[in-house]
Amino acid sequence: MEGRAISNGISNRLFELDSNIRYVAVNQRSRIVEMEQNPKWPSYNPPDTDRMEELIVNPVVLELAKRRGVLDLDGIRYVVIRERSMFMKWIRRKVRLAQSLTTP
Repeated sequence: MEGRAISNGISNRLFELDSNIRYVAVNQRSRIVEMEQNPKWPSYNPPDTDRMEELIVNPVVLELAKRRGVLDLDGIRYVVIRERSMFMKWIRRKVRLAQSLTTP
């Protein structure tokens, strides 16, 4: 969608690999370096909502999971949360994918 793309780094490659990936965001050092919605999937949120989620909500979720993981689980590698018809996946605290359970 226009206005949703920040860069054309990894997101286009991921969209080509799996057509069920709805959304990709890359956050490095508290900066969103990439945030893109797959053009095949409509967004249900305004861009500002996704941006705030990337800057506030997701870092808190990841920090809590990380702290729990280091207690006695030898850390975490990824976090997955299911929301209605999609899974949200965080990989190595930097990349977030939204993968749909339905078809476009």
